[in-house]
Amino acid sequence: MLRLLTDYNFEKKSYEKNIETYILCIHGYPTGQKQYPHEIDIRVSETEIDAASANTALQSTLYELIDLYLAVHQLHWNVRGPEFYTLHDLIGDLHENLAGKMDMIAYRKLAFGTPSD
Repeated sequence: MLRLLTDYNFEKKSYEKNIETYILCIHGYPTGQKQYPHEIDIRVSETEIDAASANTALQSTLYELIDLYLAVHQLHWNVRGPEFYTLHDLIGDLHENLAGKMDMIAYRKLAFGTPSD
């Protein structure tokens, strides 16, 4: 079970269908972020899904991210018009964000024991 190792407070609320929602409160002020209880297993080799299907799904996701990354990069290079600076910066931020996501997926594949293509 995921545990928060700080001294934050959680207010427990119950809604329809017995779904429990935890609202994080920092120093008594609610942040508005909902925290849902869930299990996290960081031991990759002991999870319930097999490594082959996980690698296939991760590689497929990586291919899609690479394709999107290149399309956004081309858009970043070719933006023009009166909103150039705003769009150029916005698209540049998206481009950097996608690079981070690709790294994360590639490292997860490596955790399963296979390199990325």
